[in-house]
Amino acid sequence: MADIARILHPTDFSTSAEAALAQAVRLARRYEAEVHVLHVLHIQHSFVEGPLPSAYAGSGSMPEFFREAQEDAEQHLEEMVQAIDAPDVHLKPVLSPGAAAAPVILEYAEEEDMDLIVMGTHGRRAVERFLLGSVAEQVVHESRCDTLIVRAQAEGSEPRPIQRLLVPVDFSEAAGVALGRAKTWAQHHGAHVDVLHVIEPLPFTVSLASSVSVHDLDPDIIEHTTEELRDFVAETEGPDVPHALHVEEGEVAAFITRKADALSTDLIVMGSQGRSAFRRFVLGSVTERVLRTAKQPVLTARNAPKS
Repeated sequence: MADIARILHPTDFSTSAEAALAQAVRLARRYEAEVHVLHVLHIQHSFVEGPLPSAYAGSGSMPEFFREAQEDAEQHLEEMVQAIDAPDVHLKPVLSPGAAAAPVILEYAEEEDMDLIVMGTHGRRAVERFLLGSVAEQVVHESRCDTLIVRAQAEGSEPRPIQRLLVPVDFSEAAGVALGRAKTWAQHHGAHVDVLHVIEPLPFTVSLASSVSVHDLDPDIIEHTTEELRDFVAETEGPDVPHALHVEEGEVAAFITRKADALSTDLIVMGSQGRSAFRRFVLGSVTERVLRTAKQPVLTARNAPKS
């Protein structure tokens, strides 16, 4: 993605959604983009005439007792957009009915040719951190454009400028896409990129009394992996931006979030697929865990460009 012209912000009027909108507006200023602010009004599918309408195709026909909810949502959406102090950013409020939010968000993003989805996810309670949020999770799984997930911030705080990006790399095609995306974002923001590879412990033991470490198989594994990482960065398409290489050992997802904190990372950039077939099927277990637990915004880069 060389440029971002159209940003979609789905909102449920929650605290995390407010943080995501602030981030969307900041990005819109940077890229001179427009922001579509979409609220999905939950209704029973049977109350919509015919197929579920697209978010841009009107609200359909609903019973009278839904009219008040629709009017309240419209007013809330308009007030929220008007309250944003961004006269230089075009904000387009959109209200759409739907039996479920994620399909409407995905359809709108595709039909309106969005370049980026910026949305929040609940993260205050332990159970919410574990579940991530079914709507956000489905959007990340199925979106054909990149998705930026933003957590709620302290009241009154502004989004941090993007000065340092962290890109976890497993040498897969998806990691290459994420790294290329991070290079482009870093160029736009004048930022630094940290490229991280985490060496996982071997998943087997020789006996009940002993185990084999990666260093037993390759005593110089740190040096060899660093060289492989250097080549991977050089061969990945994208602008030449300031960067540093990090090769560490540990449990991957936990180490990524710890490293992001230690480096004062402003944005984590990850691929939406992992190395194994199982990870491709479930979005990527590492990506999924980082999305659930990272304090920083997480950008998931799609493996293939929109068509």
